[in-house]
Amino acid sequence: MPAGAWIAFATATLAATGSPGPNALLMVRNTSRYGLSSAAFTLSGNLAARIAMATSIMLGLSALLSASPLLLIVLRAAGAAYLIYLGIKACVVRRKPSTSTQPAGNTRKRRTALFLEASAVSAANPNTLGFFAAVIPGLVDVRSALLPQLGTLIAIDAAVVVLVMSVYAVATHLLHRKICAHDRMLLIKRCGGAVLIIVGVIMLPLR
Repeated sequence: MPAGAWIAFATATLAATGSPGPNALLMVRNTSRYGLSSAAFTLSGNLAARIAMATSIMLGLSALLSASPLLLIVLRAAGAAYLIYLGIKACVVRRKPSTSTQPAGNTRKRRTALFLEASAVSAANPNTLGFFAAVIPGLVDVRSALLPQLGTLIAIDAAVVVLVMSVYAVATHLLHRKICAHDRMLLIKRCGGAVLIIVGVIMLPLR
């Protein structure tokens, strides 16, 4: 695949991951409650679910696209439209009263519990599955070996997710009260939405 396609994928992943959603908010919550050390287990669970979803979608799409090249155009159009929809949804999100974080209490969550919780949140997040289903059709080249493409996709996705979630964790640890302010989270979400709209327009199969 051309380098530009992977750069577009990295940009879309950055926008989707950076925009505060269930996974980002879980990272913020766990870091504020259990400390910076909890971030590694929350991040690992998130990555495990994302890798599983990306792999299953890519393997399934490979067979479908080989049978019907026209399906690639349809899926790319649907994927681009979905990214634009997510971007618009993020940009028009309404202001809601902020809620305070509950104290952690005297008990600590086990590392396994943090990992499983993050895996479940990521797997149950329809935006994560929808994101992969939207962008992968535009990246897969059915005429080339699938495994190298899958490895590149997973590596880029993991690198971006690690970067973004690490920023969330460290920022939460250092600036707990300020970074969790609703106005700031709203601004981040809208900026991420704008990037998703741009990437979605670029992905439209207009040629």
